[in-house]
Amino acid sequence: MKKKLYFVYIIFAVLFLSCEEENKFDDNSTSNVDENQLIVNHFVDIVTEYYPNFGYVAPKKLNGGEVIVYFHESLSNDEKEHIRNFYDRIQFLANSVGSDISFSYTEDSSNGFQIGIVHGDVNFLNDVFGEDFTSKETTLGKAFSFAGSDPQDCMLINKSFVFINDERPRVLFHELGHTIGLEHTNKRGYLMTAGELDDVVSGVGMNELDEMVVKLLYYVGDLGDVMVLDCAVATSYALNNEEIEDLKNLISSIIDNDYQ
Repeated sequence: MKKKLYFVYIIFAVLFLSCEEENKFDDNSTSNVDENQLIVNHFVDIVTEYYPNFGYVAPKKLNGGEVIVYFHESLSNDEKEHIRNFYDRIQFLANSVGSDISFSYTEDSSNGFQIGIVHGDVNFLNDVFGEDFTSKETTLGKAFSFAGSDPQDCMLINKSFVFINDERPRVLFHELGHTIGLEHTNKRGYLMTAGELDDVVSGVGMNELDEMVVKLLYYVGDLGDVMVLDCAVATSYALNNEEIEDLKNLISSIIDNDYQ
């Protein structure tokens, strides 16, 4: 009887280990593909916000070179530090893929800034910058960003006005994400998740996948630019299905060649 039980145990152990090895093999054989596809989909989702009636809008990014960020006196010292840390990280990520972007800071509103930030509601923002933006009264923060009018740079952001009406770093980081070209995502747990306001304990609000999106957006290399529209002939900034597939294929090629 003991021999029979021992024999059954051996068979069970062999079958268990075989299944375990098979599962390990399956996981390893698909992990790279799944991870790359996750990056591709997340890039398209977070950079080209989806509008049901218009499709995906074309991705934009902050114009290169030195970017001057204006700190209004309404910002706290902590907020100023958060802003510096965020843009320092963006500069590092962009520079690592060939972009020449850099950031400097001023408290002089006459100093030709590209990004102006205040702490207060939209009415206060309008008073400071002489603009006429509208927003819901309950809005905790918003970034109004504008691309160039010239066909050569119509996909490049050259001006942003930001208001923060909340103390949480999460709100601040999210709005700063808009200034560099990132849009909303419906997925949970990312920098650009709309309406997810949990505080950020450390870092600048980005996880590894968010950072990959930034690197792909600011990629400068032989494989091409993610600005997929020819602005001189395009009549809309919305991407059709063919353009979305072209963008996905380009991002896949960049990942396969430069990020393995």
